[in-house]
Amino acid sequence: MALFHPTINHILTMKVPPTKGELILLRFLESSLDNSFEVYFNPYMNGDKPDVVIVRKRHGVLIIEVKDWNLDAYRLDERKHWILKDNSSTRVSSPIEQVLKYRENLYTLHLDELFEKRIL
Repeated sequence: MALFHPTINHILTMKVPPTKGELILLRFLESSLDNSFEVYFNPYMNGDKPDVVIVRKRHGVLIIEVKDWNLDAYRLDERKHWILKDNSSTRVSSPIEQVLKYRENLYTLHLDELFEKRIL
């Protein structure tokens, strides 16, 4: 079983509990991953707070943003931006945009070695 930070039991008792989608994902990861994986729930990363980060030594990092959205409430504009249907002026960040921002910050703010390798 993967190593969870915090533990699943602690996650269930947090002041802001996981959403239904986050809990489904956490249970899936708990039953699917071995102890070579570390799963971080809502880690604070220098101002960023992705939903789930999975780390495996010598393999990489996976950042996951979970949305329990009703997709019928959104539309894509001509530039592929997510817009609330009931208020055409309200643009929301897509999960993909969020993860790309987290990745960019991971490269440029958190891990100097990754930033150097990226430049090269």
